[in-house]
Amino acid sequence: MSEPAAPDVRKGEGRFGAVVVLLGVLLANFGVWRAGIPFEDESSHINDGFRVLRGEHSTNLYSLLYGALLGTVAPDPMDAHVIMRLVASVGSTLGLFYVLRAFRGLRSTAVVVASLVWACSALCTPPTQNGNICVFSLALILPALGYVLRKTSTLSLLTLALATFWTAQIRPEYLAPMILISVGGAIYLWRKRRHASTGGMPSNGGGRWKTVLVAAALVASLPVVSAFRSPTKTKFDAYLLLGLGQCYAVYYSERHPEEHFTAMTEYEPLLNRVFGNPHSFTEAVANNPRELARYLVTNGFHNLLKVPRALLSNRNKLYNVIVLGLIVVGGTVGLRSLRRRRQDGQALTALSDADDLWRIFLLIHCRFPPGYLFCLMPPSTSISLKVNCLRRSSI
Repeated sequence: MSEPAAPDVRKGEGRFGAVVVLLGVLLANFGVWRAGIPFEDESSHINDGFRVLRGEHSTNLYSLLYGALLGTVAPDPMDAHVIMRLVASVGSTLGLFYVLRAFRGLRSTAVVVASLVWACSALCTPPTQNGNICVFSLALILPALGYVLRKTSTLSLLTLALATFWTAQIRPEYLAPMILISVGGAIYLWRKRRHASTGGMPSNGGGRWKTVLVAAALVASLPVVSAFRSPTKTKFDAYLLLGLGQCYAVYYSERHPEEHFTAMTEYEPLLNRVFGNPHSFTEAVANNPRELARYLVTNGFHNLLKVPRALLSNRNKLYNVIVLGLIVVGGTVGLRSLRRRRQDGQALTALSDADDLWRIFLLIHCRFPPGYLFCLMPPSTSISLKVNCLRRSSI
């Protein structure tokens, strides 16, 4: 009996790895039904779900799913909240696995370990279920990102643009990567047309009819969103101002503990004092651009320092040991692989893989509470990872 072909072996490893990762993320969520549930921001999303049940229009997939749960299997808001937590956790973990599997230079074991580290971390499965929306949004983007990394084509770029557009209805910050994807995709398609005769660019995978279908769905999404937008939805500029006020208040309170106030609800006096009574986000930027720049840089660096602790912590010490063990195993496998490749003269490829993993690490973990800049990582990660793919293919 002949040995299976390499693609079949890879598919088999992928299926087995997906099962292991799924079991791991379910294990990480074991006991979540008895976890503490402080609603905080989530209460507004649950309220949006009840509005959907009362017949109010909405284009927010998160609110629509809440409405579906509250109207069917989980009429209790606490149960619906925990189900959404489980959906976000499982979806983001499997999405990460799918993205990492796009890189043929990464060993299956390393991909599984990296996915399990994310599944067990407090970033994916927090000690208290105080918010699902950022991880839920990431779960929507990752499959489309993995598709682009597997085969960059008109179809995959349109699919990523469509996923980003609808994710922006949940988190408006995703409008930024939507613009970047559109511009980058247009440049890619122009280069593809220019090099079509030489065969230097990838072909359009997936079939022309699928491409037309996805393009039509993207175009049709614009009037659909315009017609069914919720009348209570916050305007984009007001949303940005709210985000600045709350996030800056959290940043300021951590550095001035002697001043007692609740950052999420009592931020307006501080916002008015620092940014000159702004009535819009653009006005706040114009009033004090230096302080805004200083805040973004210092707060971003401060949040990066929190990543190791967030990766190595969870609800109890058992999970902490599991995560640490996964990192040790993954690090050992990675170092052995690097040594082997150096001996084979493939050190450049190994370092390129390490560079890819670092960017994916940023994609998953570089978030600014409460997630207002989380969305900026997918487009830059996609571009840089694709450059590395092309570089490796030429070695």
